[in-house]
Amino acid sequence: MRHFLSCACSLLLFSFAQAALVEAGSAPGATTTLDQKGKTVLMADAAAGAAQLQGFNPAPARIWMGGWQKSSQTLSWKVKAPAEADYEVELISSGIPAVRLEGGSAPLEAKLAPQGWQRQTLGRIHLKNGDNTLTLSLPQDLPSGGQLRSLDLLPVAARADYDQRVKASRASTAWMRGHYGVMLQYGAWGWPQHGDKKPWEEVVKAFDVEKFAKMVDEDMGAKWVIWSITWRASHFPMPLKSVDAIVPGHTTQRDLPADLIAALKKRGIKMMFYYHPGHEDKAWWAANWKDGHDKEKFISNWQAVMSEIGTRYGEDLAGWFFDDGCTYSPAPFEAMTRAAKTGFPGRLVSYNDWILPSYTDFQDIQMGEGFTGSNATALGGADGQHPGQQAHGMFCVTQPDWGIWNRDTKTTLTMNSAKALGILRQAIPSGQVMSLNFNMYEDGSVTPETLDLFRQVKQSMSAVPTPTVKP
Repeated sequence: MRHFLSCACSLLLFSFAQAALVEAGSAPGATTTLDQKGKTVLMADAAAGAAQLQGFNPAPARIWMGGWQKSSQTLSWKVKAPAEADYEVELISSGIPAVRLEGGSAPLEAKLAPQGWQRQTLGRIHLKNGDNTLTLSLPQDLPSGGQLRSLDLLPVAARADYDQRVKASRASTAWMRGHYGVMLQYGAWGWPQHGDKKPWEEVVKAFDVEKFAKMVDEDMGAKWVIWSITWRASHFPMPLKSVDAIVPGHTTQRDLPADLIAALKKRGIKMMFYYHPGHEDKAWWAANWKDGHDKEKFISNWQAVMSEIGTRYGEDLAGWFFDDGCTYSPAPFEAMTRAAKTGFPGRLVSYNDWILPSYTDFQDIQMGEGFTGSNATALGGADGQHPGQQAHGMFCVTQPDWGIWNRDTKTTLTMNSAKALGILRQAIPSGQVMSLNFNMYEDGSVTPETLDLFRQVKQSMSAVPTPTVKP
């Protein structure tokens, strides 16, 4: 969390036979063959004319292009349609009130809601068989520059099948509603409250899972734990052959998650994993990329790791929260989500989109970094930019960060129990769910102030009604 700004959201060209997504090549002017079963994502910085704009690109990321203000700043993509067909067109943008798209049989003009990042449908275009050039422009100059991430195309004929695949992929979140959970960034990056840190293998070996489960249950009242198996380092807390094959020395002998799951399960608490793609770990990152312009090895390794983990824990692993969605997107998310659900189709999957609309429909629950609920959010679903997904927020009740990763870190509260309770009392009755992130030291201890906050939350939340919702 918060470290995605250093992620490698590079705009890359790759091909996967199992992917239901195609993206534009990184070189402006390259031709992209349109996907006939899923969405084709044409990234803004892959457009001819993108050099006129300013990229929001925390190196080496490419997230969006900004400064789109003049009607003369046209953007164009070369695409190849395998057959003459109609396509639905979506735009991911912010601060843009209207656009004009040319290149189909007739120009497409659309008015947009300009406030904030949104995925909006422009309409349909008809493309001829073979080569087409799509040109996007502003009907008139804007008083200030807007931002653009991508132009997405889906064949109209593929819509029904696409929607059915999305529906079939979705898992129920009914078990979460009416409750709250906890989250923590605890791992090889951690430190004790004072003094030197121990080797990660020793920390894992000594960790008291029963003490942790007792705290989560009796002191915190949480019904799920989001445990970070990676974050500021990709040193996993369990043995994994797939990881050893990528970088030896990044696993442990003890299977800590298995022991945690067993201890939590006895108390009716579910386990979910948070996963960071690894750009904070130089050895891990280097081993997962052929070079900075080829995502195939990274995705292939990722799928191998997810499949092994999913097979091992089965139904005992209730969910995945994948940070830095910009690292993956555009990506073969349908295939990736399938890999993440290996061993249990009911496992929840989420990709962090930060302030952007969802990168993919093939996920179950909103990551919700910093989200603390909204009266405008529908029961059991996220806002309009996360269609069909469970509304979920994760926020910190301790500081200075999502986890402890420096020597002698002093942990303090970000809010009192009254504020935390206010968030939960608004969210839970409306079907939204929340995960409260807290800091934990190397020995598994937390500050007395942290425990006191959670004890007050648990005591007060016992009186909050559980919403009646469909599974």
